[in-house]
Amino acid sequence: MTFNDMEYGFQEAFLAAWSAYKRGSMPIGCAIINSRGEVVARGENSIYANDGKEPVNAHRLAHAELNAILKVNNEDHPDIESYTMYVTMEPCAMCYGAIVQGNFKRVKYAMKDNYRGGASAINEKVELFRGLNIEVSGPFREPEVLAIAFIVYRRLCYAFAHNYRSFADYAGYCAQGFELGHVLYADDVFNKMIADDAVPQQVFDYILARIE
Repeated sequence: MTFNDMEYGFQEAFLAAWSAYKRGSMPIGCAIINSRGEVVARGENSIYANDGKEPVNAHRLAHAELNAILKVNNEDHPDIESYTMYVTMEPCAMCYGAIVQGNFKRVKYAMKDNYRGGASAINEKVELFRGLNIEVSGPFREPEVLAIAFIVYRRLCYAFAHNYRSFADYAGYCAQGFELGHVLYADDVFNKMIADDAVPQQVFDYILARIE
């Protein structure tokens, strides 16, 4: 698989994730695609970014999904229920609450998050989401390996491994992504590519070529 072989929504989400990484935040991105296949909004994780680019910055709530949703005025999108949200990481419970309030009905995520992910709450129809008919799907193999490798790399760069229980979880449910992240970190791949002014597609194709 190459970057261009991925669903268009995931391509846009990963482009947002790359931008988030370059801004110093977690490499997590979100893209909202309408029924005509057009990008309505993109959101970047901005927890560690304080440049004012996104609606919410430099705050623990500055998740990619929230930043994307805040860019969409429901009054301008009467058919919003037909839109699909693509996210590089499984949304948390907070983001699912925003998804419900934003009246979105389709969510696709690249990698699961056993620690804070909220997809099971939707799929198991817990009381909060009962009757809302939100369609949630994921993870997807190659995008998941790509997303986890990127997250692991970022956390190793900033010595985050000891701060998150979820870090060890990645090895359990996507060993290839976990190991690939360590290999990429040892070679300082992303930072070298930034220094060489590589385009995002080159970065992701480099990683995808190493997925068996």
